Amino acid sequence: MNEQPNDATTHTTQNMGLDELPQFADTPQGDVPPEPVSPEAKAAAKRRSNRQFIAILVAMSVMLVVGVGLILYPTVADAWNRHVASRAVAGYVEQVADTSKEDREAQLARAREYNESLVGRGVTRFLPTEEEKKEYNAILDITGTGIMGYVTIPKIDARLPIYHGTDETVLQIASGHMEGSSFPIGGESTHAVLTGHTGLPSAMLFTGIDTREKGGHIHRHRV
Repeated sequence: MNEQPNDATTHTTQNMGLDELPQFADTPQGDVPPEPVSPEAKAAAKRRSNRQFIAILVAMSVMLVVGVGLILYPTVADAWNRHVASRAVAGYVEQVADTSKEDREAQLARAREYNESLVGRGVTRFLPTEEEKKEYNAILDITGTGIMGYVTIPKIDARLPIYHGTDETVLQIASGHMEGSSFPIGGESTHAVLTGHTGLPSAMLFTGIDTREKGGHIHRHRV
């Protein structure tokens, strides 16, 4: 059995006006005003900004110092190496001047004997025993520093001490005498070999010697 809608109810609903429908309040539109920032928050933000600025300033200063250092390093390092070499040569010259003529002649005699002992040895001269190394290092070492003399090359403004041996520690700062070659004292059938670096960033040493014109002079000085 189907129920029929009540005519009175239907009529009432159909005749309701718009004013009688439920009304909803409009939500106000627009920007919500920001919350006020406390003085403490402002101070903290300012401190963060200052720290960032200081960090950037420090980083830029460090980069500037490093850059200038890299540019000046070769010049400063070479000047220091020249100073050290000059002092070493001056000390050697002073020590030789204080050495008696007899002692100097004795040193030269030992050097001549060494040079004569190399004749006919072939490549074995470059493979000395420990005893031979000890004897070699003692010859012409008047100062006890390993310096046997010094070399000057006016064309490239070089004035370097000559040390026994060709260790890299020697070649970084001076000239080295190759063990197994003759001591640089002159004489017949002698062949002295002096070694040295060119193009080092820390020292000029023999830099420029390859551009020296034929006929230039290389002077060696010994006891």
